[in-house]
Order: sequence, then structure tokens, then C-alpha cells
Amino acid sequence: MVHISVVVPMLNEELIVSELVERVKKSLKELTNDYEIILIDDGSRDQTWLSITKICEKDSKIKKIKFSRNFGQHSAINAGIDIARGQWVVVMDGDLQDKPEVIPSLYAKATEGFDTVFVSRIKRNEALTYLIMQNMFYRILKHLSGIDFDRTQANFSIISRKVAEKSRRVQDNTKFYPSAIKSLGFKNSSVSALQGKRYSGRPHIVSKRDLNLV
Repeated sequence: MVHISVVVPMLNEELIVSELVERVKKSLKELTNDYEIILIDDGSRDQTWLSITKICEKDSKIKKIKFSRNFGQHSAINAGIDIARGQWVVVMDGDLQDKPEVIPSLYAKATEGFDTVFVSRIKRNEALTYLIMQNMFYRILKHLSGIDFDRTQANFSIISRKVAEKSRRVQDNTKFYPSAIKSLGFKNSSVSALQGKRYSGRPHIVSKRDLNLV
């Protein structure tokens, strides 16, 4: 078992992989040298897998998973959690809008006695059209689940070992990571952080596949 695992789903992020890994490693080294980074290629159509493979060849702390096709971001997260060995597991998006520099703050809050800590985004660096579509998504999700979600929070979080183990055992048909984790009922908190700017490419809209509806 390692101290901290970082799980990162990636889709068409070939230009981001190297920058992401370096920033994550820098933040983790503030906390421990006992870590692993798990990169999941969710059916990319570019050279993301090649970029991931090259980095893994240079650093044994980097692990990789490749999907045969795009199964959706939340399925990729679940796959990463399934193999994560950390006492703590950080989940973050791979486009650098989830800033790796926030990881120490997540960890510090978790060690105050919380099993799950999510990042509440202070500022959204997205186009109006994207935010409107996300708003529609959360309305649909509330209608389907009956739960009103905090729209400032997405995947960026840290969970304890017992939460990761429980998550593996529970079958959640939505496959939507934030709701699946929060529904487990563990002690939860949050930290606030500015959202980073996307390093390259375009944001991915959450789809029906992410909710396991197709």
C-alpha cells in the first residue's frame, strides 16, 4: 500500500499529459514520496496513450489503464479507484482545470478527520454555452436522482481507503462519481479553490454515458 494515489481520467489530452504529471508530482512531494499516479485513457482518438506510455517507461510511480473505447469519465474514475493502493485516493480531471497545487489543501483537510473532501470551485473558467449545458445536466440529474447537487463541486476530491473499498463493493447504476461517493454516507467536507485554466483542447460535456444511461 502507498500513502497517496492520484486517479486521473484522460480523453484526447496528448498535449497535457507531461505538464499534468510534473505538476502532480511536485504537489505530492510536498506531502510524501510514497505515492502513485494512475492515468486512464478513456478511448482517446489522439496520441494520449502514447504520451502516457512514454511517461510510464520513465517513472515506475506512474500507472496506466487503457479503455478499448470511450466508456465515459466516471467509468474511468471507477477503474482507477479499483486498482488504487493508496491510504488516500485523490481524483481529479486531466485538463488542468483541477489544479494539482490544491492537492495539499485537500489532504490537510482530510487529515482533520474527514473521509471525503471535495473542491468547491470559486470561479468557473468556461464559456457561457458550456455552463448552460452543465446547468441542464444537473437539472436532469436532480430529476433522476431526487438529489440537489452542489454545482460548484465536480470530481476533484480526496477519499480515504475505507471509502475507496466501500465504493468498489457498492453497485451504483449512475456511475456518477460525486453522487456515488457522497451517497456512501461518510464524513464529508470541502475546500475552496480557484479553478485553473484548461491547458489545451476543449472541455468535455458530461453525457448519458457518464450516467450509465446508454
